[in-house]
Amino acid sequence: MKNLIGVLLAICFFFFLFFLMLALTTPNGPIIKDWQYIGPFSAYEAQFPLQIEQRGPFSFRLRSEIRRAQESYLILYNVYASRIDLVRDGVVIDSMGQLEDDAHFWSALPIPFQFGEEGRGRTERIELVVYSREKAAIGRAPFIVAKQPYQRLSGILQVFSYDMFLISIGICFFISFMLVLMGKLTDSRTTYIAIGMSAFFNGLYLLGYVFPDSSASTGLSKVFTILQPITLVVCSYLICVGIESFLTEKISLAKKILWINVFGIFGYSLLFFVPIRHIQIFNLYLWEIPYLTLLLINMVVLLVVSFRSPHGARFIVSVTMFELTVAYELIRVFFLGLPQIPLIGYGSLTVILGYGLIFVWEFQKTYLELQTTSNQLFASYEEMTAMNEELENSYHELDKKVEQRTHELKVAMNAIKLLMDNTDEGFLSLGPDLTVEENYSSECEVIFGPDFTKESFENLLYPGNEELRAFIKTIIPKILAEETPSTRAMYLSLLPEEVTVRDRIIQMEYRVLESVEDLQSDKKMMVILKDITETRILETQIEEERNTLKMVIKVLVNREDFLESILDFKQFVGADIFHETLPDIYRIVHTFKGTFANFEMKRAVAALHEVENRINENRETLLKMEARELFDYLSQLKLQNCLIEDIEIIKAHLNPDFFDKDRQLLIEPERIVNIEKEILAELPVIDYEKLLVDLKRLRYIPFSQLLNHYPDYVSRLSQRMGKWINPVQITSDEILVDKELFKELARSLVHLFRNSVDHGIEAVEERVENGKDEYGSITLLITEEDRTLNLVFTDDGRGIDVSQVLGKAVEKGILTAESVNEASAQERYQMAHTVIFADNLSTTQETTILSGRGVGLASLKKAVEDLSGTIEVHSVPHEGTEFTIRIPLAEEKLEQISPETIMHPVLKNAIQTLKYYGVSLADEEYAYAPVEELELFAVSSFITIGGLFRSTFALSVDQNLAECLWRSFSLSEKEGEESNALEVEDAVGEISNIILGNSIRSMGIRDTGFAIFPPFTMRAVEATVRLPDNKIWCCQFHTKCGLCKIYFVGIES
Repeated sequence: MKNLIGVLLAICFFFFLFFLMLALTTPNGPIIKDWQYIGPFSAYEAQFPLQIEQRGPFSFRLRSEIRRAQESYLILYNVYASRIDLVRDGVVIDSMGQLEDDAHFWSALPIPFQFGEEGRGRTERIELVVYSREKAAIGRAPFIVAKQPYQRLSGILQVFSYDMFLISIGICFFISFMLVLMGKLTDSRTTYIAIGMSAFFNGLYLLGYVFPDSSASTGLSKVFTILQPITLVVCSYLICVGIESFLTEKISLAKKILWINVFGIFGYSLLFFVPIRHIQIFNLYLWEIPYLTLLLINMVVLLVVSFRSPHGARFIVSVTMFELTVAYELIRVFFLGLPQIPLIGYGSLTVILGYGLIFVWEFQKTYLELQTTSNQLFASYEEMTAMNEELENSYHELDKKVEQRTHELKVAMNAIKLLMDNTDEGFLSLGPDLTVEENYSSECEVIFGPDFTKESFENLLYPGNEELRAFIKTIIPKILAEETPSTRAMYLSLLPEEVTVRDRIIQMEYRVLESVEDLQSDKKMMVILKDITETRILETQIEEERNTLKMVIKVLVNREDFLESILDFKQFVGADIFHETLPDIYRIVHTFKGTFANFEMKRAVAALHEVENRINENRETLLKMEARELFDYLSQLKLQNCLIEDIEIIKAHLNPDFFDKDRQLLIEPERIVNIEKEILAELPVIDYEKLLVDLKRLRYIPFSQLLNHYPDYVSRLSQRMGKWINPVQITSDEILVDKELFKELARSLVHLFRNSVDHGIEAVEERVENGKDEYGSITLLITEEDRTLNLVFTDDGRGIDVSQVLGKAVEKGILTAESVNEASAQERYQMAHTVIFADNLSTTQETTILSGRGVGLASLKKAVEDLSGTIEVHSVPHEGTEFTIRIPLAEEKLEQISPETIMHPVLKNAIQTLKYYGVSLADEEYAYAPVEELELFAVSSFITIGGLFRSTFALSVDQNLAECLWRSFSLSEKEGEESNALEVEDAVGEISNIILGNSIRSMGIRDTGFAIFPPFTMRAVEATVRLPDNKIWCCQFHTKCGLCKIYFVGIES
């Protein structure tokens, strides 16, 4: 309601002022209507308001006739021109302006042209000759006013224009000075200084109305022409700042319109570089619109601020008055005929006077309140003085009590320190700067050494680790500054619980100390230290003993598997390793590592892991080595010693007879093998073929029996890796298999179980997040169908990451980036599920004892393919992986071997064996072919093969080659040492036995359908042997030491 009343009052005051000025400027004499316009090129009856535009300087005439009774004036309003001459009957009787001036708007007051005494009472022809540049205008029709009435009107207008504005200028400057001075004495400094400066700029604006000779074309006139609108804009903006600061104690809206005012003022400032006549030409039409718009924006903002504030009613009248005057000025721009009344000057003056009085009154009210407050403070001061005297009297008594209390506190502190020094724990406290305070227990000196307080806490814990020192230096101040208990507890959990200081293991606990009396004081941290070195040593010993017992129990429970694994490992290290390639050796070592991990043989596993590291580090070099060089390198690794430590521990806990085979079986497996060999040697094929098949079945066992240890292995491995997995479900039909034939496959399945636990099954948090059960599942289904052994291994883990597998394959050079990028989604799926079986491919970033070598699945695939089987993979992301292995169970029959099938592996192994014993070929081109007879060299060795494959193998070498082989075989280094004939023959015989044995083994023949008899040797200078009705194959080598021939004679196949 107060705001509405203020608006109404402002409207009433505006219209009162408007009509008053309108009455003073309204024609009060006869208007001369019939004016004839006479220009350079035309003449017509003039209509007002009159506007003429023409390029360059020009002039025109306005002609009319008048009749007057007395001395009078011709009055013009709203004139825009350079000069006007009043001509009566062809004679110039009065002039206004100068021809050399640029055109400009003349004063808002009436422009009088005086008639003399001549011509009264008769009709006179008068002319107004108008000179201008570019444009000229006369806003209203001229009229006649008698001399005496005009002089009275002119006096009144002088008071309301020049005199009034001159007084207003002084008032504005005085108000400005007073408000700025008051602003320095009050808290509302922004308000007072802004309003004071707005009064100063309003005074500058009003100065433009009274500036002498404002129509002159001088530099100073140009300055006033341009600066007058700018000063009013600055004045209005400062009013917005002051009033908003006063009402809201902030200037948010004023800041939003700051740049609008800045850009507007900057645009006006550019007019200093424009000729004055151009400014005035623009002024005729739109000169006033931009700055009036800025004024209107500022006043609207001020009106909004006033209406929003509950205390803004007192400013509504002045603001609304200013708004109306600005609106009038905008309307007058578009209507040249309206009188040029300086209402905006009165409007701005009204605002300044109104606001000045309001703030002076506010200052006075504030001053009175301060004076009252000062009186109250003085009274309080007198009361405080009296209280101070009483406190001084009480001080001495309090001082005595403090001394007594301090003494008691020292006694208590000494008692506490005595207790702390006699415990086996160290106590110290830290500040935010991590400096150890002086109050600490004596155990701290035992832990850190004397004078340890000279070092900061992080240097005491980690003197040689810059990263950990930086972490401690960062986290402890955060803990002391944290106010939230949960966050502080989280930070505390990040601090180390155990550290090693001066070769001692120290356990640490942390407490944040807060002052109960002064909650604002800095917090401190107490650290409790305890030397647990002896405890950790004892725990290590207990853990080692526990692992030893677990190993012993595991070996006892799985004695047969254990002894068989030990035997296989010794056979691999003793003989088989020489006949394997490096990738196969690497895979076999990796498989043995998994096998011995099942028996908790941690020392053996660690030793084999180190062997893998050594092979992997020198892989490129080892692949280029000859067989003998590779064997020598592997011998340096001492694979045979990897099991010694664990076996000695087992022997110490068990009876040494534990490692002897139990002979209480009715028929031993070895005995069955011996019987098979006797049958092969004594009986013809037609009699022993079916007998051997039935005999071999005595050695068969259920396939699931080879997998009994895997459920327990997965359980232990999952606990070690912190994963939750249900007991492994192995479901199997009663499928009997040859243990010797399938034991490698059973061992290789360890890689599936291990990969599933390590890579497949997710952590509990990840499984819950994916909506799975907390416990993972691993199953193995074993069935027989159409004489095929089917193994289906499944888990419900995260599946195979196709992109990650293909990325690793490209990184390892197994696949090319082009082939991967060009493949379809289905092709990429197939590529990923095929390439996982490649050597040295692993998605694990870091190699550990468990995984990371990239040979596990490659070993499994080789074991499957050795049994003529296949392996397939199917995986769904976040659902699981399924491996399907199919092994054909062939009909029980003995393998048929012919000389043609064995000749090629014999030649290959012969070359490798000769190179191993230092004999290289002189000619790499060789081939085998059938011959009619055996042509023998100096020394020959013969080996008879019985059973299904009845034939004879012969190795014949000349004397030089025989002596070279003898020297290498017997490790003799003396070139001139005389050879012994029997030793040379024995050496050739042993080498022939090695060649044949390696050849049969490399063919993967596991059946016992044949028997190999010991070699026999013979000497001959030149001998030829013919064997009618037998096929003979021969191959001759040219070595650097001599000649060599290999024969195979097929007797019966």
